[in-house]
Amino acid sequence: PKGPGEEAKEQGNAHFKAKAYAEAVEQYEAAVGSFVYAKQLDPDWRKKGIRDESIEWRDERGGLAAADELVVSCYNNLAACYLARAAAGTPDPGGSVDGDYALCVAACTAAVELQPGCAKALFRRARALTEPLSSGPEQAAAAIRDLTTAAASAPDDREVRKLLTKLKRERAARKAEEKGQYAGLFNKGEIYDADALAREAEEAAKAKEASAKSERRT
Repeated sequence: PKGPGEEAKEQGNAHFKAKAYAEAVEQYEAAVGSFVYAKQLDPDWRKKGIRDESIEWRDERGGLAAADELVVSCYNNLAACYLARAAAGTPDPGGSVDGDYALCVAACTAAVELQPGCAKALFRRARALTEPLSSGPEQAAAAIRDLTTAAASAPDDREVRKLLTKLKRERAARKAEEKGQYAGLFNKGEIYDADALAREAEEAAKAKEASAKSERRT
């Protein structure tokens, strides 16, 4: 017999292969929910409403390696769903591309918390951090850290090394460009100062010459 969450995970895999990402997400979440879920402690919550203090998170993994492996796998698969939707620019109705990238980061982080050094999660988080149009140097730096850890965990993973090399080159190019801009501003300042001094000296010489002529006339 299949253990808790295994059937839901298999259904999620089938939906993922068919690119039915919303259905896949639903099944992967159900698989994770077989072990990690929220329990409402207030029996009158329907009247009072949902309050944080009346919710208790339960974790039924029980320290079992197989349960940990399944949950990490489902978090990775959730991340893959969100990343695929975001990269294709096809979020769910009511969602957004940036929202899917954020969900991918969250799913990857959950996987890494359970399995530090998980190369798949670190790679996908790096992509989700750097692919959005709003991504900047801070996100790139975080992605490089993730990929460096991933490369140490999976030294033969070509995708990890390819993206790591790309981001490092982009960072080096960005720093060189910034350095060139600062140098350009400095040089322009020098030229401006030199021109200004030359003009001042010329004006002073003319004034001195005019003063001398005036004295000779008198």
